[in-house]
Amino acid sequence: NNNNGEQSLLMWSSADSPLYFPHNAYVYIGDKSQAVTALSKASGEMLVFKENETYRMSYSTTDKNIDDGNIKNVLVSGNIGCDCPDTIQLCRNRLVWADSKGKIYTLVSTNQNDERSVYEVSEMIERQLSSETLLKNAKAVDYDGHYILQVGNKLYVMDYNSYGYNYVSSYSK
Repeated sequence: NNNNGEQSLLMWSSADSPLYFPHNAYVYIGDKSQAVTALSKASGEMLVFKENETYRMSYSTTDKNIDDGNIKNVLVSGNIGCDCPDTIQLCRNRLVWADSKGKIYTLVSTNQNDERSVYEVSEMIERQLSSETLLKNAKAVDYDGHYILQVGNKLYVMDYNSYGYNYVSSYSK
């Protein structure tokens, strides 16, 4: 987010000169009116979250990935995003996060550009989470094989060593 109101604009510098931002080192992510809410690393790529969208981009972005300041072909999910950035955790090499609608998701793959990339893992507690009023302020930690989500004075714990989490990407129900 920058001071000019361009909420979806990302700018970057090089590691050699972190205070210098070249004039062509920028990109708009998705719909320009929707703000970027969080950034995270997964599978060697950067994930860019908006409230209702998730994008990926390579750390070595080249001109072939960018067309007039817009990222091409990097949408991971067009209807799932993250508006609770303090809930993003890397659990067993997968990102896990919550949104303010009361759902917890995991990113299975950044290689697939369809609905099979992001899976909901909160079905058992969805009713309790959706009634929480403080979800936007939620925080999460990864501790000893557990994703722990704090919402107000309540904790929700997911054991991600469980069968369900390990095989969430299985296409059989």
